[in-house]
Amino acid sequence: MSGMTVEEIYVLNSALDGEDIFGLSSFSEIGASKMMFGSVNEQLIRKELLETESSLTMQGVQMVKTLDDYKKSKKYLKLGTLIIGLSEDDVAVALISSGDPVEYEFQYVSMEDGYDHICKVYPFLSMKPGGISEREIDYEELIKEQAVSPENILKLSTYSGRGKEETAEVFFSADDKLYLYNEMTKLLEEPFFETMKVIQERMALQ
Repeated sequence: MSGMTVEEIYVLNSALDGEDIFGLSSFSEIGASKMMFGSVNEQLIRKELLETESSLTMQGVQMVKTLDDYKKSKKYLKLGTLIIGLSEDDVAVALISSGDPVEYEFQYVSMEDGYDHICKVYPFLSMKPGGISEREIDYEELIKEQAVSPENILKLSTYSGRGKEETAEVFFSADDKLYLYNEMTKLLEEPFFETMKVIQERMALQ
C-alpha cells in the first residue's frame, strides 16, 4: 500500500492508546485542529484502511496491529532515517519514511540477516579496523575537518522502549580508514575492534 501522512497515522492510532509514536511528531505538535477535518478520514477510506469514518477495513485492522507491535517495542534502533522497533519473539517493525511531503510506512522485517543487509548498503563497514588512536572533538568540527561522502556515513542510535537515547554512534570512512565517533562522549576513534560486533550488539534486544 502507499505511505501514510502523520495525521493519518494518528487517526489509526486512536484505535489504540492514542499516545505519541516514537520517531514521529507528537500529537500536540501536529495540532489537534488538523484532525478535525474529514479530509484525513476520506484519505484513509480511499487507501482502503477505513470502511467508514468510524470503522476499519481488514487492511486497516492489520495496519493497526502492525502499529501496535511497533509501539510495544522494547528497543528502537535508528539507522540513518530508518527506525526499527525490536520486541521479544523476534518481532521487528520498521518505520520507513520517504517522499516530499514525507509519508510513512510500517513493515514487519526480519533481523536474521540484518547485519549483512547493512553491509550491502554501507560496504565501507567491512573495512579492516585500523589502530587505537582516540581524541575528543565536536561533531560539527569533525564534519568540517573530514571530507566524508554521504554514502560513507552511518549514524546508528539505540533507544529504550520509552524513547530514551542509550547509544549514539557514527561510523564513517575517510582516507581509507574506518572511524567510529561516539556522539555522547564526543570521542573519535580508529577502532581496533570489529565494527560488526558493535553493530550486532546494538541490533540485539538485550
